[in-house]
Amino acid sequence: MIWSIDRSTEDAARCHPLPITASKPARQWPGHPTKASTWEDRVIQPAIWPAPPLLSSPTQILDFFQKELYTQAVAMVVSWGGMARRSKDIYRLRSQEHIQRIDKAIRLSAGSTRNSGSIADAWTVLTGKGESELGWSPVMASKTLHFLCRSLGFEDDPPIPIDNKVIRQIVWPRFRDSVPRGQRPGSWDGGNFAAYCRYMTAVLTWAGQRGWTTTQMENTIFDEYLPRNP
Repeated sequence: MIWSIDRSTEDAARCHPLPITASKPARQWPGHPTKASTWEDRVIQPAIWPAPPLLSSPTQILDFFQKELYTQAVAMVVSWGGMARRSKDIYRLRSQEHIQRIDKAIRLSAGSTRNSGSIADAWTVLTGKGESELGWSPVMASKTLHFLCRSLGFEDDPPIPIDNKVIRQIVWPRFRDSVPRGQRPGSWDGGNFAAYCRYMTAVLTWAGQRGWTTTQMENTIFDEYLPRNP
């Protein structure tokens, strides 16, 4: 894919790689069982669901995206990513008008990404505050774009999810503090695309050092830095 590389982040990431103990990439979170009835008011009707049991897994999400069942794909991203508590921010009042707006936004995002190889326009569509934009958080947008891009065939360096609990609160400070003052790159916080590209620059650099995809790198970072209960 085409990425806007932040050179100060690239230099810092190359010289100060994030400590990772694993020699092989971790598996992506496999998801969990859910019920179609839970999501009926958040998808375009009539909805087409697979035979139960329904699993909000990467495989199922990619299948929905590839079949252009976009609102169902988004519903599974919400389930897979533990975003149900943010449902009001994602779906507003769950009116069919807004569900149609989500479908249109994802279609526009798919088209622009397919044609350009970049998510720059899609990021604006998903996170922008305009009338036809969704106003989603970077967390929700990045999780959606991760699977959307993979469904379009971008498997080597797709956008990867960013979250608050692991990436912003643990990994970013760990990386930042490993870099000498005066050489530290810009933050990964904030909702703008430049901040997300700085995060992607670091992951692209570390993935390249190991010969991994960005998905494999993010899976492993998340697995190693996720706090475990004692």
